[in-house]
Amino acid sequence: MGEPLLVRFDEGNWLLKEWSYSKSPEELLYQARNDDVIGREWAVRELGRFPGVPEVEGVLTALAKDDPFWAVRVAAIEMLAIDGGPQTLETITAAARDENSRVRRTAIRLLGERSDPALSAFFRDRFAEDDSYQVQAEALRAIGRIGDRSQLLFLEEALEMPSPRDVIREAAEWAIETISKDK
Repeated sequence: MGEPLLVRFDEGNWLLKEWSYSKSPEELLYQARNDDVIGREWAVRELGRFPGVPEVEGVLTALAKDDPFWAVRVAAIEMLAIDGGPQTLETITAAARDENSRVRRTAIRLLGERSDPALSAFFRDRFAEDDSYQVQAEALRAIGRIGDRSQLLFLEEALEMPSPRDVIREAAEWAIETISKDK
């Protein structure tokens, strides 16, 4: 026999609980690939404690691209962003085109936190092509974090776009204010 591959004592997560149980990277990798949605997401977030382990990055990359549930894909790109290697940038950039707007929004936020001026055109492209107001607003905030004054005209035009609860206008205002006070 040997050690079990996966231990779950509350399948379906019915009990209100607080628990701690440290698992090895191998156990977490197995769980991230084979458990139910709640277990996979938990395992992915726990794998963030093991940055730089090649197999961890590989599994997180695969889950970011292919997991059937959006929350697991979000967790995977968030954990990949902690390390921030060159392949991670490709994975997060690809996630900005995910089928689920929550994944796209998270990817844009994570890329925006890099404050990389080279991504400015990418954020403008995502703003123009995405059909989610929340993703578009996140693209505007990302442009604001870059702090490039040449984007002010674009942001001022975005102020005029109608959106539910004025999310685009508020994001454009925030970006303009951020750029204006930084320079």
